[in-house]
Amino acid sequence: MIEGTVILTGHAFPPRGGDAYLPIIQTGMVDRINPSLFVYRGRFEVPLLSAISHADRSEVLVRIKRFDEAVADGQTAVDLVPDDPRLRLALARALAGAGRRDDARREFERTIENARSDPYLFRTAELAARRELERLDGN
Repeated sequence: MIEGTVILTGHAFPPRGGDAYLPIIQTGMVDRINPSLFVYRGRFEVPLLSAISHADRSEVLVRIKRFDEAVADGQTAVDLVPDDPRLRLALARALAGAGRRDDARREFERTIENARSDPYLFRTAELAARRELERLDGN
């Protein structure tokens, strides 16, 4: 939940920004700072933004080898928005880091499957999941 004033750049708008900012954008801007900065005010439920934040934190925790915390954040992200492959990818990487290879494999496969919903937006997640699966199979 975000409450108050939110300033968005034009890059947040679909298709480049995906759907993460739609709950804000759909309320209608209250002001425009310049041709590409828009002001919104209100109370916004933004589960996808929250989920992306948890997934980003999970990725950082994997890099510093805090795998249990990474799995927890990855799972929170997926619980908030189950069908987003970017979130499943973060969880899968955390599971792989934690040594939970079978669980990781399932999440990488779900990442690839879910990426089909929007090949343009999710291509990077799909390719990363395929590489990670190859890495799992090679070990």
